[in-house]
Amino acid sequence: MAELRLRLFDVRESYDLLQRARPLIAEGSRRRGVLYALLDNCLMCECLKTTPSMFGVEISPGNAAAKTLGDFGRLMAETNYNCSKILYLTGAESLIDFSNDDQLPTFAQNLAQSNQSNEVGNLSLAYLIRVFLLRMQEPLEDLFVVVGADCCKLLLELQVVTAVRDGYQLLSVEEAIQTATAATEESFAKVKCFSNVRLWPLEKMIIATDAQTWPYGNGIERFEPVMYLSDDSLALLDAKPDVEGLHLLDMCCGSGVQGISALARNAASVTFSDMNPRALQFVRFNLAINSLLRESCEFCLGDAYSALESEGSQKFDGILANPPFLPNPDGIASQAIALYGNGGAFGEDVLSSIVAGCSQWLVDGGWVLMVTYAPNVEQMPSRLQECRGRTWNSQCQTGGSWNMLES
Repeated sequence: MAELRLRLFDVRESYDLLQRARPLIAEGSRRRGVLYALLDNCLMCECLKTTPSMFGVEISPGNAAAKTLGDFGRLMAETNYNCSKILYLTGAESLIDFSNDDQLPTFAQNLAQSNQSNEVGNLSLAYLIRVFLLRMQEPLEDLFVVVGADCCKLLLELQVVTAVRDGYQLLSVEEAIQTATAATEESFAKVKCFSNVRLWPLEKMIIATDAQTWPYGNGIERFEPVMYLSDDSLALLDAKPDVEGLHLLDMCCGSGVQGISALARNAASVTFSDMNPRALQFVRFNLAINSLLRESCEFCLGDAYSALESEGSQKFDGILANPPFLPNPDGIASQAIALYGNGGAFGEDVLSSIVAGCSQWLVDGGWVLMVTYAPNVEQMPSRLQECRGRTWNSQCQTGGSWNMLES
């Protein structure tokens, strides 16, 4: 019954049913594993619904929260929380593997073996991997010790991590902070934490995305996830255009990974634009953890270029975009599409709108660099020219699933 309620996005009812089922299922039985897997999903959904992650704390250039997150990012770098080290210790072939929950137990086992053979070399690194990539429940006290008191409390306030007692009793943010503040053996007893985000180690960057990948709820309880880093995101990163001194727009920014990478390569400024308010909160977090949150960063909430019009933004030297490709004929899919993925009947509506409006927002000689999944790639150049409405200089490469367009 609980699994059925969860499939119907009735998280609260599923959570209550699982709590009732817990004492009825014997330790060691196969159903016990299913129970805890469902409880894990419900805990994440329920806590994000009641206190959405990344909200409730202002993150702005130079304030206390930004400085604490900057210290956290430097700590992760010092512990060797980087791609090559993590892939070696877990046996994963690529970062994308961590988005597959079925593989996580194997990675956790490999990490434990690496730890036993002293290959990890840093207990803090092993803890950070277990919490922020493998999403295991770990003692809250250890988080307090690894990241420090201020950072631990901030991560709880932002609901980046959530505390639970006895493995399933969800603590409120206030209760969790009180536990961490007391910092006594008694207060930490039986209290663990799990992460609501994944922290992806990229080249000289740490990028947070939602760990939860499916939306649910309606009205004020609606949850639209900031999606994980997939192969198309990584492909666009690999393009690495020369951006030094340029003013850029990161359209459909999501976690902000493209714009943040540009800032790390000395772009003069980046404007981040997305329909999902959660995305812009994640961008602020990610800028802060990489010590790149500056006054030159702008944030625009809205649909494509309409968000820029309301903010009175100036023209850009370049536009970076990873528009969604989610077909939605006649709006039949209402649950999973609203804020981050409505691509119209063929999935190209967002891409088409970016191409059609780019000349209005680009300086002379400006460029658009985007990546998307799309059907009929052979016809892509002609379709994009139709969107622009006139002849233009275009370079379309489909072998690597990316397109480069110059105005």
